[in-house]
Amino acid sequence: MTNERAVLLRTRDKPCDIREARKIANGESGIGRLPQHPLLDELIIHVKNPEREIIQPAGIIPCDDWLVYPSSPYFNAGTSFEKGKDFVDIHQIARLPSGYIPEEILGSNWGALRIIPQGFENGADKGVTLEGGIITLHPECVEIINMLIPLNGSPGKIEHSSRIPSMLPEFDPWEPDPGYKKKWKSIPWQEKRWLRRVQNQGVRPVCRRIGDSHISRTIYAVYKPVYGFGVVGLQESE
Repeated sequence: MTNERAVLLRTRDKPCDIREARKIANGESGIGRLPQHPLLDELIIHVKNPEREIIQPAGIIPCDDWLVYPSSPYFNAGTSFEKGKDFVDIHQIARLPSGYIPEEILGSNWGALRIIPQGFENGADKGVTLEGGIITLHPECVEIINMLIPLNGSPGKIEHSSRIPSMLPEFDPWEPDPGYKKKWKSIPWQEKRWLRRVQNQGVRPVCRRIGDSHISRTIYAVYKPVYGFGVVGLQESE
């Protein structure tokens, strides 16, 4: 945890799209941001944390993070990251320019990218811009996730730097290893998460919800950026 605390800025009753959510979080001071996923995960998982109840009325809570991922290998043979080609969401709503795609992930249809966009400069959003009618990401940070969960709603074990779940190497959804359930049970509960994603390729904001133990442990990288979000921002603790 850091010396920042989460603050409810917009409830689910007055939702906004992702660019407006970023603007609200930036605030008049120009130094605020949406919370990054590891911090929000920490707040939501610890059910006795008072900030958890404070931010619950936000409904769908977007993080500063985005998840960029190819079509599932189990869906029409999948897609992959291609050299010199922008990576565009299946619904043509958001894209990651090719210059930001690491060479190490080119050709992969199992991996994904966790993107932290640039912040604001003189009141202008430098990280999530609207170019030619499509949301365009300009990263401050790019992190490779090697084995993203391929099927919507499936479980996995968290990557500790991102708190995004990765698929267990032994897992095959069509021909599961008989010992897989035993291996899954051996994973500590605090490291188990579920992922909601589109089966096609996606460029989606990472979001969370507060609910029962399953909902609170599910990462949502399925909502379009124009979805109606609540807003949680970060402020320095006094």
